[in-house]
Amino acid sequence: PLTVIDTYPGGAPTSSTFEPSPPWACGPNGPGQFRCDNGGISLPPGASTPIVVKAVMPANYRPDTVENCAEVRGIPGEVDLANNKACATERIRHPNGGQPGLRITKTCGGDQLVGAGMVSCRITVSNAGTAAPTGPVRVSDAATLVSSGAPVQVQTVTPDGADWACGSVPANTLSCQIPGAVMTPGTSRHFDVT
Repeated sequence: PLTVIDTYPGGAPTSSTFEPSPPWACGPNGPGQFRCDNGGISLPPGASTPIVVKAVMPANYRPDTVENCAEVRGIPGEVDLANNKACATERIRHPNGGQPGLRITKTCGGDQLVGAGMVSCRITVSNAGTAAPTGPVRVSDAATLVSSGAPVQVQTVTPDGADWACGSVPANTLSCQIPGAVMTPGTSRHFDVT
């Protein structure tokens, strides 16, 4: 007979299943630990038998990896116990593990604001979150004269890359969008308007 103790050193899973069953009979053996017994097995020298472990970690489990260790109990006559334990680390894919944190700024050239000339502005979108947005990021830009409230037409738009798709100019309101997938955490993208 063989007994395997399976542990999760970094934290207990919500559930853990083992295959094939039978011949393995597995169940909880303490916090973050499971015991699997196979009473009818006889392994000749050089032979092996698999146990497949599937774990579901708690929703609030934040590390990106989970470690799982298995240790087979020594059997009568076994002289080398040093190789009876092995650990594996697996990366966890968090489907909802992060949230985008989009921020937008608009800065315009200060010395250009005097008189009736053109004003150049830069619109920057940055992601201070922990994940990219799942859909496109859309930005609308419109300006009005402070004195009269009349709309000011956007005459030109210059994106910082081909990922941007912007509406035609001149226009009273300009709309631009960029795929959310390119707005990974820490990314900043911009377009300039006059």
